[in-house]
Amino acid sequence: MTSIHKYQGMNSMPEAHLTVNRNRVKQYGSKYYLKDGQEFELELVNNSLLRMLMKIYINEQPINQSGLVLQPDSRDFLERYIDENRKFRFDTFMVDDNRHTKEQRERNGNIRIEFYQEIIRGNPYYPPTPVWPYKSTWDDDYTGSPTWNISDDTNSYNINTLEYPQYRQSSRVSANYSQTETGRVGKGSHSNQSFGTTTGDFSSFPDYIIEFQILPESKKPVYMETIRTYCSECGYRVRNNSWKHCPQCGNRL
Repeated sequence: MTSIHKYQGMNSMPEAHLTVNRNRVKQYGSKYYLKDGQEFELELVNNSLLRMLMKIYINEQPINQSGLVLQPDSRDFLERYIDENRKFRFDTFMVDDNRHTKEQRERNGNIRIEFYQEIIRGNPYYPPTPVWPYKSTWDDDYTGSPTWNISDDTNSYNINTLEYPQYRQSSRVSANYSQTETGRVGKGSHSNQSFGTTTGDFSSFPDYIIEFQILPESKKPVYMETIRTYCSECGYRVRNNSWKHCPQCGNRL
């Protein structure tokens, strides 16, 4: 879990975890690793005594405009998009392993959750709304196609497309690249999860932010795990290499 910013006055910080079938997936720093086509949920925890408004961004796009409200001292699992009853699914695909795709690959599978604490008017103990120097780089009123300019040592190209992950590139770009696997959150099977509606007054700026990234299992780091030894007679775990006999059954080790 990666905390981007925590404001003074937040006594009970929220949590967010990635789960599959309601079981938490092991986290490596700020990264999770899933198989191609694997559906997942977001486990969202509100540890405070006030409601929290959540705004969730997947692949750097909000899943809805109004947000979700998490009740005080509660734990819930979000398995679907808000505006469409489709589950979250992680899909992998191959792309050229070059610097032109590196920046996009670093953003693939990103999930960002912003938490806004409820404001109780007239409460003298509630801290004033913090001023957070955050400015979105996404223009909600922009309707045209985004444009990226890329260049190499000898040529400069322009990519102008909304298609993903297909790119329209100049034929002068060399195709002699190795392939690498990347992934992106898409839409899975039908979901029966439903939502109600509520109103409230919440902070103008996020009080807490959690951000992590989902990557293909092929990118999972390899760790050398400690080999555990057990007694051949009773199966008791040997916790010290200096033991000559099993403390459980007395068997010679």
